[in-house]
Amino acid sequence: MLIGIIGAMEVEIVELTQNMTEVSNTVIGGAAFHRGKLDGYDIVVGKCGVGKVHAAICTQSMIMKYAPDVVINIGIAGSLNPDIKLGDIIIATAVVQHDFDATAFDRPPGMVSGLEMVEFPVDKNMIDRLTQSINDCTYHAGIIATGDCFLNSAAAKERIVNNFRAIACDMESGSIAQVCYINKVPFGIIRSISDNADQVAMADYPLFKLTAAKRAAVSVRKFLQIINKS
Repeated sequence: MLIGIIGAMEVEIVELTQNMTEVSNTVIGGAAFHRGKLDGYDIVVGKCGVGKVHAAICTQSMIMKYAPDVVINIGIAGSLNPDIKLGDIIIATAVVQHDFDATAFDRPPGMVSGLEMVEFPVDKNMIDRLTQSINDCTYHAGIIATGDCFLNSAAAKERIVNNFRAIACDMESGSIAQVCYINKVPFGIIRSISDNADQVAMADYPLFKLTAAKRAAVSVRKFLQIINKS
């Protein structure tokens, strides 16, 4: 079984790549891929870059070149819920694109034209396996909202929560989910909270991103054991 893992930034994947063996490196469409083994398991790690287009290019390139059995998106996220704290783990049950807006044509916020979907659901087996991978961390399962913006305002948070019932936000997972859905590749998303997507997010983010990113990556290493035994 080959597991594909995608992170936007070096800080989100370094816990994995620095421990890989038998590594071969390739760059496709600006995305860097590292194919090899981690703890004896076959993986390919992609660093896509920040934002939805970069994430989509990376995901499609990974699927076409490596044909992973599963794609996992890891990294950091902003909290949209006051009960979700810095460092907590988020497991997506579904993802939405909060900046996809065709409401002028009487479509609901976030509905992706052509697919006519707002939510891209995560397979329950993937949710269960990711949940099993978490050790000694508080975790929450729910909807992650993706958009090409770093959220740092209460008004934006309120709009996204009201429209989508999302508990966290990021800038990549929605497009990764869409590409996986189109290609019929199972996907999962596990992220850790680096900021509260509020007025002080720009101050929190650099302080907590390293710890948050490592927590998500450590959980993925456990996930590799679980999914390869199933």
